[in-house]
Amino acid sequence: MKHRFAAFLGILALAACADAPTTRTAAGAGPSLAAAPATDVMAVVTPSGLVEVSWAHDGAEVTRWVLYRRPVGQVSWQTVKATYDVRVRRLSDSRYNVNVDGWQWMVCAFTGNTCTPSAVVTATGLRLTAPDYVQVVENSPEAVTLTWSRGDGP
Repeated sequence: MKHRFAAFLGILALAACADAPTTRTAAGAGPSLAAAPATDVMAVVTPSGLVEVSWAHDGAEVTRWVLYRRPVGQVSWQTVKATYDVRVRRLSDSRYNVNVDGWQWMVCAFTGNTCTPSAVVTATGLRLTAPDYVQVVENSPEAVTLTWSRGDGP
């Protein structure tokens, strides 16, 4: 019974990573320890529209971090950013299309050429809407100051 349970867990692990970016270890490189996946992965949308993805990790066996993104419902991942600074635990993304219904991000902890993917985080409701009741408050040769509101009026 132990063998069936272990095999089942192995299948679940493979299924969970099936659509994640994958790489192969270089031929002849020999065995190496893979980094553990990043944990506590969160995506926060800032007021300026920047998405900050953060995670936790002890940094053991990590040689670089890579942040990936994809639209919700898609299979293929796009590389957003990479860093060889293994102390980093936050990367930002500002180049996503806000008019897509939702986005997903994932962090890969690389050891050499081997990626250990994190859990996938999703952010929805990123569409921009035009403000209501825009008013010019101040106008000068150097700047224009605007105010706006949402709802019933200024």
